[in-house]
Amino acid sequence: AYNLISGVCADVDFSDLFSFASAGSPAGKPQVFYVPKCGEAESVTPYGIIIGCIVAGLASLIGSIAGLKLYQSRKQVGRLRSDGAVAEDCARAIAEMKIDEVDYLLDLSNPSKIQQYFIEIIKSLRVYRCYLPDALLAQLQGSQKIGATYSSITPPGDDGSDVTILFSDIKNSTRIWELIPHAMKNVLRIHNAVIRELIACHSGYEVKTIGDAFMIAFADPYDACVCGVNIHKHLMAASWPREIYDIPMCRKTAVWGGLVLRIGISCGPVQMESNLITGRTDYFGSTVNKAARLEKICTPGSVCTSIETLSEVPYSALQKCGIDLKQNEPTKLKGVSGMCQSVTLLPKELVDRRTEEPDFFEMSTFDVNPLSSSISDRPSTISVASGGVGTNVLREPVTATIAKISTHVDEHDFDRCHYICTSSLETILDALSRTYGTVITAYDTTVYASWGAVRRTDTHLEKGLHFTGIIHERNNSCGLASG
Repeated sequence: AYNLISGVCADVDFSDLFSFASAGSPAGKPQVFYVPKCGEAESVTPYGIIIGCIVAGLASLIGSIAGLKLYQSRKQVGRLRSDGAVAEDCARAIAEMKIDEVDYLLDLSNPSKIQQYFIEIIKSLRVYRCYLPDALLAQLQGSQKIGATYSSITPPGDDGSDVTILFSDIKNSTRIWELIPHAMKNVLRIHNAVIRELIACHSGYEVKTIGDAFMIAFADPYDACVCGVNIHKHLMAASWPREIYDIPMCRKTAVWGGLVLRIGISCGPVQMESNLITGRTDYFGSTVNKAARLEKICTPGSVCTSIETLSEVPYSALQKCGIDLKQNEPTKLKGVSGMCQSVTLLPKELVDRRTEEPDFFEMSTFDVNPLSSSISDRPSTISVASGGVGTNVLREPVTATIAKISTHVDEHDFDRCHYICTSSLETILDALSRTYGTVITAYDTTVYASWGAVRRTDTHLEKGLHFTGIIHERNNSCGLASG
């Protein structure tokens, strides 16, 4: 007992115990701590037995506590492993919408809190799954079903008949990639899913994708026109990541929201050839070139087709689908002989896009935040943004409203002058955005803007007057004079 205690409790003072136990012992040696050699008679007092029992009890208690802790730790690790396995199964099932593979969760007798959360998710998805289109389900559930869905559509034109080609492209996609590179990956997934669903619904054949652009072939020009119009409607109603709504041209309004596309459609004879890399049928010829050129001159957010293509579509059928038509001025297409008479198609619920155009100018010239740099840091000459038409729109005389806005500061405090100029620029850009005005050029502290010169509108004067009202109101609230 002495050897055990001295090893465990070396710092304990046992002097009182020694004097108490050594009464009547020879030479004052406490018999309680005497450890006899082998063969000698042991002489141990009751106190030795008590101390030994205490030490043994303490050792047993410590061992029991350690064993209980080990058991609880192993139990917790086992529970975590079980939760991890459930989470992995659920993640795979949710990603591919294969909810039936995790039905075993519904039979668990005593699920953990994490497992209960997953059970609620699975129950909700079982109800939600029935509302998903078959094409989207096929995309979610793996490439094998996707291939089966799209390979069942025969490439149009095998019998020598005319083919309708549709090209789509995202307006300012390069700039959007620079602004929201992480969210853009999810944005493109939504964009591709919406278009591929509509391709399947309208008997289209996906020829290929070039970056974020689609090339689609149709046997019937009516299907192509309805598909193009529906692409704009479905993209408008899509659930986009919130980051995209911070971009000026993607802001949510009554007729805009999310990605803005240009779509061109042309119908005619084509040359067909199998693509050795993709294994799909590809199309070539003047019809394909014309569709690509029509997409380039298309007003963003609409569909542009030729009058020849539209003559193959019953007008009553387009009216029944709620499609609004507007004939454009004859245009010379690059690489296409003669003048092209084009027509713009829009769903009737989005027909206000003709007059309420988003701020494509700000996207192509400025940052998302107009105050990220002062006006002196901006380019002195700014290219005109004409919504894909180019400067050809200025070749004919137009009636428009032009404004010259200058900021004059008579103070000598440089910081104060910089603040006033920056605030003035913020007010000007915000007022132009709200009135759908366009900056023509800017230098030093002067900005030239227009209404109706680039973006055609019959209410350009009213918009210009509204602009001046916003400027006066802002300046008065800041204690600045304006005239």
